[in-house]
Amino acid sequence: MAAKRGQPVASAGAAGPPDEIRPPIGMELKGHSPWIYLQTKMSVKQFQTSLSNALLFDFFPDQVNIVNIHNHGKKTSLAFKRGDQEQEIP
Repeated sequence: MAAKRGQPVASAGAAGPPDEIRPPIGMELKGHSPWIYLQTKMSVKQFQTSLSNALLFDFFPDQVNIVNIHNHGKKTSLAFKRGDQEQEIP
């Protein structure tokens, strides 16, 4: 995810783009933290995928974005910080 206008919201890295990018499915405020829920569908054939997330980094230097990935009943969480904006999805 990116905070700058004109940049992609999600990047799937070397494996190519997601099969389908959907609009946000929900949002809630927990304390002072907004939680935004997004969903995408990716092909089973993709075996090496990375995700880039820099949402709000330009506005909050200590911003941390947590991305939870649910895949066939398995949950993986990735934490994105300034300087560590792209990670491989395990």
